[in-house]
Amino acid sequence: MGKPRIAFCSLILLMLGLGNGASTSAGTNEEPDLVWQGIEVIPSARWNHSMAYDTTRERVVLFGGSGAGGQTWEWDGTRWERVAIGGPGQRSSSQMVFDSARGRVVLFGGMLGGEQAGDTWEWDGTGWGQAASGGPPPRNAHAMAYDEARERTVLFGGSTREDGSLTRLDDTWEWDGTQWEEMDVEGPSGRTDFSMTYDSARQRVVLFGGADSTGWSDEVWEWDGVQWEQVIAIGPEARSGFGLAYDSERERVVLFGGWDGSERLADTWEYDGTSWTKTSEQGPAARRWHNMVYDEAREQVLLFAGSGEEDISDDKWAWDGTDWEEVFPEIPPPREFHEMVWDSARERVVLYGGFGGFDFQSNLGDTWEWDGEAWHPAASAGGPPSRTGHAMAYHNDRERTVLFGGFTLAGRAGDTWEWDGNEWTIKNAIGPSPRNNHAMAYDSVRQQVVLFGGNDGSTRLGDTWVWDGTEWNQAATGGPIPRSGHAMAWDGARERVVLFGGFGQLGGSFESLVDTWEWDGVQWHPAASTGPDGRSAHAMAYDPLRERVVMAGGLEEDPKTWEWDGSQWNDIETSFTRPATLINPAMAFDGTRGRVLLFGGSAEGTRLSDTWQYGPEYEIHPDDRAVGDFTGTGCTSFDDFVFLLEHWGEEIDGEPLGFDDFVNLLEHWGQGAGC
Repeated sequence: MGKPRIAFCSLILLMLGLGNGASTSAGTNEEPDLVWQGIEVIPSARWNHSMAYDTTRERVVLFGGSGAGGQTWEWDGTRWERVAIGGPGQRSSSQMVFDSARGRVVLFGGMLGGEQAGDTWEWDGTGWGQAASGGPPPRNAHAMAYDEARERTVLFGGSTREDGSLTRLDDTWEWDGTQWEEMDVEGPSGRTDFSMTYDSARQRVVLFGGADSTGWSDEVWEWDGVQWEQVIAIGPEARSGFGLAYDSERERVVLFGGWDGSERLADTWEYDGTSWTKTSEQGPAARRWHNMVYDEAREQVLLFAGSGEEDISDDKWAWDGTDWEEVFPEIPPPREFHEMVWDSARERVVLYGGFGGFDFQSNLGDTWEWDGEAWHPAASAGGPPSRTGHAMAYHNDRERTVLFGGFTLAGRAGDTWEWDGNEWTIKNAIGPSPRNNHAMAYDSVRQQVVLFGGNDGSTRLGDTWVWDGTEWNQAATGGPIPRSGHAMAWDGARERVVLFGGFGQLGGSFESLVDTWEWDGVQWHPAASTGPDGRSAHAMAYDPLRERVVMAGGLEEDPKTWEWDGSQWNDIETSFTRPATLINPAMAFDGTRGRVLLFGGSAEGTRLSDTWQYGPEYEIHPDDRAVGDFTGTGCTSFDDFVFLLEHWGEEIDGEPLGFDDFVNLLEHWGQGAGC
């Protein structure tokens, strides 16, 4: 306890002496670089990761792996959620089991920063804590299983390196939740890249395969808590790097894939305690270094990722005892011509509809919401008929998402709908004529939705309408020339609706327009005649934190991102890695992340379903705002404190680094892998 107390006094003195300087440094006018970043809604491709099934919370817990960093994810049967960054650090080839008696996921060892680890960590569903630093020697490529009857975590084998030479281990250890104990027993030969699982019906830990000093093994061993016993059972060919899990409903050990020394395998086997049965030749592609667990709530064996023949995978499969089925997380299907708005009352980005195929039968009528971490299906029936090219805006004062028009199977629509977060309601209001590819934005000063333009099937339109929540009123006949495919956004700092571009007639021909207009609640004003090239099918959103209107995409193959500051457009140099031909995406400001969110669109003839965020690139990424581990060293230290001071007041995901982070750093002083 002495170290944190001494550190606390020293840090307080430094805070008093350096705090002002740090605040001034962080408060300069120099803005961080602006970047586009793809948002992971599923764990990235990886191999040699760890997985365990939490029977108490009915979650699959996934940690780390090669090429994946120190992220912790959970699967609830419907979607992935990233629940932590940090803890055990960026490691691979560790092993995890769920200790059902104590309600903890237990992790041991692995490769950490190029070195073998010998530490023990536990995950309680909210955070990681280091449980022990003593016990088995550091190792990787070992195996663990949880003995439910004896309430012990069993560990066997793996490899260690001493003086540059590799040694395959043949030791057996047990963890009771407090300490490790080495078991003085004879058993399997030293080996790596094998697997173990617990057969609860027979109360045995089952071990299969791996690589030993003679090559690849096809041995089956069982541990009863007292001794190891080899079982003679003809089954899978010798292999390593496979997946193994116990199906407690069917009382079978399930094995998939692996490496036989010459190629990756794609076979499925089951072991009933006496004999092996080959059950399926169909399912996941051949792979090794994947991981499998049994999901008791959904009664299926789950397989995730691994190293395939040509690349590293991020796919997820479920085995029901008869067939493999690929499981997809719930994200909106690929689309374009959809719409998104930010629901500030419920802190959700709302997405509706769009075009997902090659004919109008492919119009979509689904509602999705983004909570800052993942997409959720919100409504699929009882709302607007499926459509494309509609417009949406969020009526902030009435806390409703407003939708108007679009192209449906019945033709162009002139209907008005509102979404309250639970259901869609049609509004019986006479207003704008039926149209598609128009644009809307919410004027928060006058508390009304503003609509302009569109295509009615015979001509482009140039009319302006406002919706107050009860009725539509035509507001102006002058302003921008008639157009469709334009974009609009509300500029809260200057209290104006901003319009840019679209497709309209100039002279005797139709072309993409290059003009910028602003609506002050009474009339339109031309705001700029220079800036981005003319375009249509682009998207715009307002960033209230930076007080900028952001624009991206369009038919004109412009890879640039543009920002409107109220007087001019600025070409922003970003790391935007999307194709230059991104067409018909949708954008909205995500207040939970403090970033502009972009979803979908099409590129090079392919409709997309990926999610991106745009905003400043901080030295501390929002996803890395870990408690007391700012520099990512895995061990909270004085360097982290200096880093905090240097970036004091700097906004991370809309929240400035400050005193709370200072307190968290002190509370976790000296914690982390490698301390």
